[in-house]
Amino acid sequence: QQSEKGKDFANLIDTLTPKQINFLMAVADGVTNFSSKEVLTKYQLGTSVNIKNLKKVATEKDLIDILPGNKIELQDPVFEYWLKHIYRYYYCSKFSDNCPSPRRLNVKR
Repeated sequence: QQSEKGKDFANLIDTLTPKQINFLMAVADGVTNFSSKEVLTKYQLGTSVNIKNLKKVATEKDLIDILPGNKIELQDPVFEYWLKHIYRYYYCSKFSDNCPSPRRLNVKR
């Protein structure tokens, strides 16, 4: 049975676009150069112009902190763990290890 925290995270994911989710996955994976062609392709983030908007939305939703040196971290280490080990394993596409096409979670509310 899914924990209350897990349900909260699933509900949060349901409010995000696929690119926003992929951006958070990249942050959780420790990506630092979000504008590189490799990262844009691997995480399906669109163009480098999108990165500024993705950072802004994630900051406004209190999901990330931007630290000195422009280092980005997820604010909640439990959410980071959930993204990397629960969401990616149970809910992401079976065809990729980085969840490029997140499926909406079917959570009973």
